[in-house]
Amino acid sequence: MIGSGHASTALASKLKREIDIRIPEVDLLPLEEVPGKIDVIDEITIGVYTEIKGDLRGRLLTVFSEEDALRLEEMVSGRSAKGRRDFSAATVTDVSDVLGANSLSAISDFFGMKIEKTPSESARDILGALLQQVLLDISQHSDVVLFSRTEIFVSAEKFNCHQMLFLEASSLEKLLKAMDVML
Repeated sequence: MIGSGHASTALASKLKREIDIRIPEVDLLPLEEVPGKIDVIDEITIGVYTEIKGDLRGRLLTVFSEEDALRLEEMVSGRSAKGRRDFSAATVTDVSDVLGANSLSAISDFFGMKIEKTPSESARDILGALLQQVLLDISQHSDVVLFSRTEIFVSAEKFNCHQMLFLEASSLEKLLKAMDVML
């Protein structure tokens, strides 16, 4: 999403490693199409969920496969993740927070909007269950999502994640109007 250059710099500083972030796919999708965009719907994932407040209101969900989350933690902590299924989600939460904060900051700066995020919560579950909970939470306020597939290269090792920005209908309308004015 927007702000990947700043996110790369912030993560490199935090993780003390070379970081490159690429976003090969960004789509505005109806909520019902989200599960079909992610190929690990029936697999265990680590999701980091944040509420967005201010001029834009909604939710941000960042999802890593369990395998990528374990590899990322192992790389950062230096502890072996082999055979482990229980681990602290702190590394994944930190990475998600940096990605989200930089994306939201770029939107905020570009459109002159005040956007705040609440502290993040993480969960380990089958992706379908995580998405179901988020969709139940946001579906009364929104019917679309800004979806991105993100590739994070840490010291040349690739990690994948998906970011989903669920904006309330009034916030999406406000953002689209701001974009229209800019164009």
